Amino acid sequence: MRNSFDWSPTIDFRYKFSPQSNLRLFYRGSATQPTMSQLLDITDNTDPQNVSVGNPGLRPAFTHRLHAFYNGYRQRYTQSWMTFFHFASVHNAIGNSVTYDAASGARVVRPVNINGNWNLNAGVMFNTSIDTLGVWNVNTFTTVDLNRYASLLQQSRQSLVERNITNQTNLSERLTFSYRNSWLEVALDGRWSTTTRRTSCSRRRTSTPGASPMVDPSTSRRPGARASPRTST
Repeated sequence: MRNSFDWSPTIDFRYKFSPQSNLRLFYRGSATQPTMSQLLDITDNTDPQNVSVGNPGLRPAFTHRLHAFYNGYRQRYTQSWMTFFHFASVHNAIGNSVTYDAASGARVVRPVNINGNWNLNAGVMFNTSIDTLGVWNVNTFTTVDLNRYASLLQQSRQSLVERNITNQTNLSERLTFSYRNSWLEVALDGRWSTTTRRTSCSRRRTSTPGASPMVDPSTSRRPGARASPRTST
C-alpha cells in the first residue's frame, strides 16, 4: 500500500510603478507521482536486449517554477523595454538509470530519482526612436537559455555508477532597424545565436535515491514472461 500527498503552492505578486511600468513575480510548485508501471517490482525481459525493471522505492518529483516579468514605456522618447526571467528546478526528478551488459550487449533500464536538473531562461528587450519625429527606430532583443541535465549510466553490473552532467547554454541576439510613417514601414532585421554544450562524468559507489539493486536480465522475469536462454563460449 502506498499513500501520497500532493500539494501545489502558488504565489503571485504584481506591482504597478506607474501606468506605463509593471512588475510581476510568480512562483508555483507541483508534484509528479511515479506511474504504476514504474513502481511495480517486476522485470520485463520480453526483449532480452532491452530489459525494463520497476522500482517500488521511487519518490514523487517536485518541480519549483519561478517567473519574473517587468516592462515599461516612456512616451516622450518613444521608448519601451521589457525583461523576463524563468527558472525551473526539479527535486527527485524521475529519470532512467541504464546498465549495460558488455558480454551480451543487453541493457537494463530502471527508473530512479535524480537530482540536479534545472533550466533558466531570461531575456531583455529595448526599443527606442533615434529621431525627434519617431519614424526611425531601433530594437534589440537578447536572450539566454541555461539547461542542466543529470543521468546515470553503469557500463556493467560490477562497475561503478557514472553520473553524467550535461550543461547547455544558448545565447541569441536580434537587432532591428526600421522606418515607419503613416503609410509605409520598412525594417532591416538580423539575428545571431550560439550554442555550447559540456558534459562531465563522475563515478560513485553510493546508491541513487529510489534505486534498487541491479538485476541480471537473463535470470529475472516478470510473471508470464519467458526467460531468455544464456549461452556460454
